[in-house]
Amino acid sequence: MDELFERKLTEKLSEEEVHIPESYEKKIRETIEKIQNSEEVKMDKRTHWIGNHKVAGVLLVLGVLSVISGSSYATVNRFRERMNELPKQKVEKYNLDVQNSKVDADGFSRELTKEEEEQFLYLRKQYETKGVFPQKEITEVENQKLVIRDTVCFVPKESKFYLPQRTLSDEEILEIIDLQEKRDYSLQKQNKREHIEVSDDSISKKAVTAVENVYGVKSDEIKIVSSERDGADSIMNLKNKETQFLVSCSGKGVVEGITMGKENLPAHSLNVKLKKKVKKSMMKSLEAKVKAFTGANIEKTQAYGLMNDRKELAYGTISCYCEMSDGRACVAVYSMAYQNVYEIYILENASQMQKEIKRKQKQAKEAGQVYRLL
Repeated sequence: MDELFERKLTEKLSEEEVHIPESYEKKIRETIEKIQNSEEVKMDKRTHWIGNHKVAGVLLVLGVLSVISGSSYATVNRFRERMNELPKQKVEKYNLDVQNSKVDADGFSRELTKEEEEQFLYLRKQYETKGVFPQKEITEVENQKLVIRDTVCFVPKESKFYLPQRTLSDEEILEIIDLQEKRDYSLQKQNKREHIEVSDDSISKKAVTAVENVYGVKSDEIKIVSSERDGADSIMNLKNKETQFLVSCSGKGVVEGITMGKENLPAHSLNVKLKKKVKKSMMKSLEAKVKAFTGANIEKTQAYGLMNDRKELAYGTISCYCEMSDGRACVAVYSMAYQNVYEIYILENASQMQKEIKRKQKQAKEAGQVYRLL
């Protein structure tokens, strides 16, 4: 799902508090999208989940996720409060900065070291789930000439972070993360679509039905843990025994995506060899679930996997991309560890789907891996 769903949603499901180690798209879900090594390390701008497979609203996602465990509630709320406390002028500034930037992605003035990359991933998780924030805001300057020596500075017009040649401190990394999160939030806040109100009862029923259709869980065995709204958009937190389901619904009451997580079992496993027989049966299962989720027939299917240099599934997941008969597209991500779909979501059309595939291919290449057709 911008990457907000991949980073905010799947990552949070894999927190230690619920005994599900960190997963994909922005930590493992995003280890795929880890800070890329290039002359100027680039990071994609995030957009809406509705129509780009991310949850509608960062705070909405975090709010629902926070109820997964009592111990994480306060820290997640600290993240929410930090974003909510942004003055309106700041939100508008960050949004304009992104819109007026000369480039389409954030950049760094030098390559990050391997140690710095690892620390970015670790501290981003601490920022989002533990409430670990920087002591001050990053220094922003108008142009490169005003960059302060031996200081991390950000030039909004270039969307570029100018870094000292020395190793970055934790405080400096947190300042960079803090700015990125605030800019992400501002984009979500400013670009939020108008919604049509749908009753909570209606949304709850649709969320339960979606889980029932995709995972075969009886409706009377599904417990609604929580429901939160951001405008008209909703996130439902459902549970069946030791399995959690986060269901995202649009303002029109359409179920846009489901992410599943199991207690004591991570969705990702490293370096998994894919056997042909397993792939064949898995694809049949994925296609059946896609039909059940969308209520439409599949016109075309493609399966992609992130591969290491030994031609193994780097994180033990396969993404099934489907073009549907009603013009939409659907992505179902299969977890070898779960032997089931752990994430399924709808995209507006096949064009959006192809853009996502190309984006992941580019990110994989820059990270020294291959996201390829299976």
